[in-house]
Formats: sequence, C-alpha cells, structure tokens
Amino acid sequence: MKRCFAYHICLICLPLIAFFAPLLRADDDIWPVPAGAKVSVELDKPEFFLGENILLYFSVENTGADPFFIEVGGDYEQASRPLRFHVTATDKEGKTLADPDPSDFTTGGKIYRAKLAKGQKHYETLQLLRFCRLERPGDYTIHVAHDLGWTETKERKTPVVELKLRVLMPNEEQARRVVWEQFLLPKPGPGLWGVRRQPYSDFTTLAHPIYLPILLTPAELGSEDAVRAIGSIPTADATKALIGLLQSKNPRFVRSVLKVLDFRLPDPLLEGKLPPRHELDNLHPEPRRWLVKNG
Repeated sequence: MKRCFAYHICLICLPLIAFFAPLLRADDDIWPVPAGAKVSVELDKPEFFLGENILLYFSVENTGADPFFIEVGGDYEQASRPLRFHVTATDKEGKTLADPDPSDFTTGGKIYRAKLAKGQKHYETLQLLRFCRLERPGDYTIHVAHDLGWTETKERKTPVVELKLRVLMPNEEQARRVVWEQFLLPKPGPGLWGVRRQPYSDFTTLAHPIYLPILLTPAELGSEDAVRAIGSIPTADATKALIGLLQSKNPRFVRSVLKVLDFRLPDPLLEGKLPPRHELDNLHPEPRRWLVKNG
C-alpha cells in the first residue's frame, strides 16, 4: 500500500521543526538564568522500598523581586520520560546507575511557558526509575537539572539539584504491602500543569524477582496490571510465568499477555537485521534488549 503524501511530508518536517525550533525565539525571548530562581526537589518520604514508584517533585520558585519566565515541554511524545530533564543517580562507591532507556527519540509535544511572580512556585513530577535503573538497595545521590528555557551566563549557570535517597530491600511481608499499595494508588493521569502531583501507580517499577510470586495470583485472576509488572522483571522465571498465563480462556487477556511477552523476546530488529517497522514509532530498543538478555 502506498503511503500518503502527507505522511512523507511529516517525515521531512518533524526533524526540521525540532532543529529550527530553538532558533525561532526573538532576541528579547532569550532569558538568562534569573538571580531569584530557587530550584529544589522534594520526596514523599525519606526512604523507599526497592520497587516503589519513586516520584521526584522538581520545583522552581521565584525568591526574588522581579518576575521571570520558565519553559518546559516539547520533549515527551513517544519518549519514556521528558528528555530535557537530566536525572542521574550514583551509589556510595560513586558508580553512576545505568539509564534504562537512553534513546533520545521523541516526536516533540507541547511547550509550556509560564511567568513566575515573586513567591510563585512551579512543579514538575518525575519518575526516578524512568531515568535510572535502580536494582539494588543502598544509599544514592541524585542529581536533577533542566534548562528551563534559560541561557547560562558567566555569573549564573543552570542550577543542578543534589539530594540523598535511601532505598531498602523489602522482606516478604513488606513486598506484599508494596504490591497491594500499587493496586490502591490511582492510575496515572495528566495532572494539573505546574502543580505537585499525588502519588500514582506504575506497575513496571515492580521489576525485582521478590515480587514475582506475589504478582502471580492477581495475574492468574486476570489482572493486566499484574501482567505488566511481571513483564518488567528481568528473569527467565518471569518469562515462564507469562507463557503460563497464555493458558487463559479470556482472549482479551491473552492478547495483553502476548503484548507484554513480545517486548522481552528476541527480535531481528534489535539485532539490526530489519529496518524500523514505522519511522515515527519509538520501539524502545534498549529496554527490550535488557529484557531479552536477562529474561
């Protein structure tokens, strides 16, 4: 089937728009890093269990007398996280944790600009595990930064927030509580722009083998959330569990299991033997390779 003319125009225009967008600002839209800007990160609690959805509440506050502008967005469509944010984690030995999805592929997204008056604060909520592959308990140092549409000067550089985080290994009872808390949390939604979000569920953060036996029962009862959680666990036992779930008599449930299972099976595309199946799709090759290798 021939692809339509508009489709080919999109393929040409999207990269050009991404390249020239930063050049479209007028001279008076170039914002130096403001003197009154205070950037910080808040957490829901001082300690987390391995597998919890750890949210970073990145905030920008105007502590000065003069208003200033911030800009975020344009970096999230088809991506696993907002790409203009830079989030890293190092362990107590100084080793930087791996990026679970280092692809910078995105088809853009809305760009938001806001003017912050004195005393105003703007929040952006981030999922730590979308930026850092956190597989072991321990004490970590987190660094978070965003350009916010500002231009660095000799006097003021883009602010980087540093914070400490302790992650604990749950015992069986605690792990069971972590899983059921995920079921009780609200589903992720769009939230209100600039406002700190309430905690929400993400079953893909339950990517540790300790959660597999706990997830099997709800998965066997037809929970697609539990299936997604099992699909994030990088072990052969998790793959076997998904294959076993294909025995369900519910066709819709089987399709959901197949979709999760497909993400962790060998694929000629991941080996460079096939071209991308769609030029505008992000196939997340690195997360898939990780699951293929370990699962």
